[in-house]
Amino acid sequence: MRFNGQEVKLGRNTGVVDPRRLALLDRRMGDLPPPPVQVDWTNGQRSWGMMLNDKLGDCTAAGVGHAFQVWTKNTRKEWTPTDAQVQSFYSSTTGYDPSNPSTDQGGDEPTVLKWLKEHEYFGWTVDAWGSMSDIHDHTKVKQLIDAFGGLYIGFQVPQGIPEAPGSLWDMPAGEQIEGGHCVFVPGYLLNGNYIVITWGEIVYMTPDFWDAYNEEAHAILAAAWLKAGKCPAGLDVATLLAEEKELGQ
Repeated sequence: MRFNGQEVKLGRNTGVVDPRRLALLDRRMGDLPPPPVQVDWTNGQRSWGMMLNDKLGDCTAAGVGHAFQVWTKNTRKEWTPTDAQVQSFYSSTTGYDPSNPSTDQGGDEPTVLKWLKEHEYFGWTVDAWGSMSDIHDHTKVKQLIDAFGGLYIGFQVPQGIPEAPGSLWDMPAGEQIEGGHCVFVPGYLLNGNYIVITWGEIVYMTPDFWDAYNEEAHAILAAAWLKAGKCPAGLDVATLLAEEKELGQ
């Protein structure tokens, strides 16, 4: 694929979602207040770094890197993983071996999230994560973006999407699918379009595009986000963490 005048890669594979992760998030949705009319956790930043997604099919790792950029930008000084750290994380979560290019086979989001919960991410930690059971409920999508500082999503990329930063990804798009992609969604606009960080830049995704091509969405409770008091009033964090602990992974 090409984006912003250069070759870029995809790399998101379909993973197996634990039904308990769906239930974990479903039980907490009633805690959340109605979503604001718009949310933008980017704070106006428009360049986020490629994170090797032009050289490797590491979008699942790049999406995590962009997520931590957003969370730290809103809670303290922004922290950005180095390319070496991004590659190390990609290797840890997919088995990629830099000495063997054939092992660059992408990753899947549930496996990445399980690893994040069980290990430190270069000094940062994740306290809990859950998966959406109905990714087409846009009210819930917006509630989760507001509560958790964004969503980690996976979708199919159709041919014909605009290839420039700031583009609007809308319907109709080509029927042929280029492959799977993982991105972090740190907000939405007053008109309902979603803010998407991809290949180091911002693009926008309409709800129609989301409904046609998105396949999964996960909320991640980063320790930095929780400790900074960014979770909205009403979210029963104590119960969420207790239920997370019961999962044992």
